[in-house]
Amino acid sequence: MYSKKVMAHFKNPKFAGEIKDADGIGEEGNIRCGDEMRIFIKVKNDRIDKIKFLTYGCVSAIAATDALCQIAKGKTLEEAEGLAYTDIISELKELPPIKHHCSIMGTKALKRAIEDYRKKDKGENKMIKNKITAESTVESVLKIEGADQVLVKYSFPCLHCPMAAMEMDKLTIGYVCNAYNLNLEGLLKELNSLSRDNKKSSRPILNQRDKPNKHKSELLSCFSIGKKKSVKKEVKR
Repeated sequence: MYSKKVMAHFKNPKFAGEIKDADGIGEEGNIRCGDEMRIFIKVKNDRIDKIKFLTYGCVSAIAATDALCQIAKGKTLEEAEGLAYTDIISELKELPPIKHHCSIMGTKALKRAIEDYRKKDKGENKMIKNKITAESTVESVLKIEGADQVLVKYSFPCLHCPMAAMEMDKLTIGYVCNAYNLNLEGLLKELNSLSRDNKKSSRPILNQRDKPNKHKSELLSCFSIGKKKSVKKEVKR
């Protein structure tokens, strides 16, 4: 009933297993026959570098999935997406027509794994694009939930100073860290960890009319002593 090639893939599947840190995972199942397939892929330079599968099903289902992995490995994502069920049948030399749906399921699972990878990759690229850097303003950083606590940890000055609050949309994290000799690298690492894990809050930035809260950072002087003096003169007038 089955060709030697089908039985070889079934008895000794080279790609059976799971990739724990897979870049993409795709699943496909058939309610009628009960077959289920799961494809795991690792992508490198837009090519399928590693590929594994877990299949619950008949001889044809396991053989077809293994053959699919053999064909897909090393191909670009675009090439892999273009694979048809007939490519699997050709690889297996022969597959009973009643079992052709197994190869169809395999190609669907692979395409879903690629889709999953692209969704994750898009999210990571967006994260990198929005990554907090030395050029990020203090105002933008303070919109991240929990960022104020991290800044306090690094003795970041004037978080609750009304005068400094007026310029937080211009002051950058790098500028302040350099001015006060703070650990910029460590600070950025923790802030970026927060930006990945937390949603942005709508906590307002303190403005000139806000009363400063008692805070560790209040003990530190404002960003510019010269500005501090000029403000005092204006008050006297």
